[in-house]
Amino acid sequence: MSKSIFVFTVTGEQGSSVAKYMLEAEWQVSGLTRNLESESAKKLAESGVKLLKGDLADRASYEHLLKGHDAVFVNADFWTVYTHNGYNGDEAGKEETRQAMAAIDACNQAGIPHIVYSTLEGEDIPHWQSKHLVNEWIREHNIPVTQLYTSSFNSNMYRFDYLKSDGQGGLLLNIQTLDDARVPTVSSEQMGAWVKTAVENPEEWKGKNMYACTDYLTVKEMAHILSEYMGKKVDTPHLTPEALESDVTVSIVGFEIWCQNKVWASGTVIRDVEESKRIAPGVWTFKEWCEKSEKFHEYLAQLK
Repeated sequence: MSKSIFVFTVTGEQGSSVAKYMLEAEWQVSGLTRNLESESAKKLAESGVKLLKGDLADRASYEHLLKGHDAVFVNADFWTVYTHNGYNGDEAGKEETRQAMAAIDACNQAGIPHIVYSTLEGEDIPHWQSKHLVNEWIREHNIPVTQLYTSSFNSNMYRFDYLKSDGQGGLLLNIQTLDDARVPTVSSEQMGAWVKTAVENPEEWKGKNMYACTDYLTVKEMAHILSEYMGKKVDTPHLTPEALESDVTVSIVGFEIWCQNKVWASGTVIRDVEESKRIAPGVWTFKEWCEKSEKFHEYLAQLK
């Protein structure tokens, strides 16, 4: 009999990737979504996902659905709350933390033997701190969770509209940080690869940290890869340390992203790329993502 996994926010970037990889591994996949009639939900249902109506923000809407599963993937979304509450990062962080803790506690109470939680380190960034508080709570309560540390998603390229015309036939990679700032990256479409490894090897990964990253590139190196792929010049903002710290830069990108860009410049977030790729064989590098991502290609077509 095949094993089963419950996926929170299954229509999201990470959740849909987990569903895809686990279906390919012949697991039964149940996914929570608020809207059973959305196009993304319908596509998942067609692929074999059992959709269940519920809301991560409302524990009562899903806790009765959890029993009997072999594993669960938990991901709480800061950005949805943030964009709907007037861009209040502190309040969005508190809500994300509350949702994640409630989901993990409900899964633990339901007896699900393996919980995988998508998270980040405790850097001085509101949408990282909200996850770090959950990490600490997990440890305090001795819940054997696999804490899956993500990296900057390659899809941020189009989600945050990073590519701009330079007015001279080229493009600007508008990541407002230092040229030599290193950014750990990963393809959100492939987050399921790490989750698959974790849940299929529970004795190795329960209660352990896992890191998802396929590149650790400087902004300048990313621009060079984009330039080679697109066949046109892709430049960077060439920010100085003084410009990065300025109120002008904060006003351009907003406080949340500014905090994150400062962390990239500080070099404090480290990933072992080769170890991460060993855990999830076949995942794309940034260059391969540029070549293979359909959504990125659609984004580029709109820029022309």
